[in-house]
Amino acid sequence: MISSAFKGLYIKEWKMMKGFYIGQFIVALIIVIVADAMSDASIFESLVGLLTFGFIILPGAVLYSLNTETNQLEIFLHNPQSIHKMLFVKFLNGLFFAFSFLLLLAVIAVSFEMIWGASIQSGLDSFSFLLILIINMVVVSIYPTVILVFFWTLHQIWRTYIHGLSIVAVVLLLIIGVQLMGVLRSTNFYDVLTKWGVISIPNDHSGDYLSISFVPGQISGGVDATIFFGLYVFYGLLALLLYGVSAYLLDRKVEV
Repeated sequence: MISSAFKGLYIKEWKMMKGFYIGQFIVALIIVIVADAMSDASIFESLVGLLTFGFIILPGAVLYSLNTETNQLEIFLHNPQSIHKMLFVKFLNGLFFAFSFLLLLAVIAVSFEMIWGASIQSGLDSFSFLLILIINMVVVSIYPTVILVFFWTLHQIWRTYIHGLSIVAVVLLLIIGVQLMGVLRSTNFYDVLTKWGVISIPNDHSGDYLSISFVPGQISGGVDATIFFGLYVFYGLLALLLYGVSAYLLDRKVEV
């Protein structure tokens, strides 16, 4: 049973983020209108193309929420609830919105496809594929979100000592981290750690979908979708490590 304290945190988060969520729908509507007016793409193709935003909705929502908290950081950090519960609420709310937003896009896109003459079976096949795409996107987006939380936390600590230079330090550390991950991904050791547990998802809707490639899987229109379960495990463990460090630093090291 959900506690009243958790409900209170979630309601607070929802009220704080309403403007962000409304803005997402307005931006999406503008993009579809502009794409329809300036290109030969159908509304279906434009809506499917918007699914690429699935990678940035959760990171954007959590970062926006945390930056909003900086206006009352003392209240946020001295909340009687655990830091894990407060962060979990932000992730949960972001995940709920990201999935709901993308699912709505998929439903509208498939509805337009069926209006233009697609059979019910074809529409259901399209929706099934888009649903797999959406779930994978939302899961994958947790990893960059955790990275943003980690660097946001470092910024809160470092700005106490070096003020504005903390942004420079964070960017430099991010660049170094990206370079080190690039080196790791080029090794056979990385392949051994990640390239196992192959899952293939057949897709015979050639030309109907925007080709989208991403880690930890690859889903492309017109070909089988290939997902490596080992990549989920590797990046999942890395995300848990970064989250644990971030939570500890927020709880013990950030000063207001």
